[in-house]
Amino acid sequence: MADNVVLTQTKVCPKCGVEKPTGEYWRQANSRDGLQYRCKKCFYEWRREADRRYMESGKHASRQRENHYRRKYGISVGDVDAMAREQKNKCLLCGRGPGKRALHLDHDHATGRIRGLLCYSCNRAIGHFRDDPDLMLRAALYVMGGENNG
Repeated sequence: MADNVVLTQTKVCPKCGVEKPTGEYWRQANSRDGLQYRCKKCFYEWRREADRRYMESGKHASRQRENHYRRKYGISVGDVDAMAREQKNKCLLCGRGPGKRALHLDHDHATGRIRGLLCYSCNRAIGHFRDDPDLMLRAALYVMGGENNG
């Protein structure tokens, strides 16, 4: 007998109890008849419910956050949380708390070196200045009313 050969043309889904054509089942190589035991409709309902429970559990968000920090910066969420405690959960530049958004992990785009945690506004400002200290200094002089010859 060849692999994945389905001998019957119909099968009863144990979940919904309905006899359905074998085309209503996904293939599954390691099962006796080569088909999943749930029909496609019942499988989708089961998968949707499992996904809903997972999303409500909050585990996906913490796992995504952990994976992001590990992949992009090579550190753990615990490391970031320790930085926040060390900074008293305040932005290193302006001293404000996180507000509606969490503090952002600021890093040097050229070297990847982590500098600290900044509020959204300060992190964006540094980004808009393209991490260029000369440009930031010229902007500071401009705001202070000093000469800014460019």
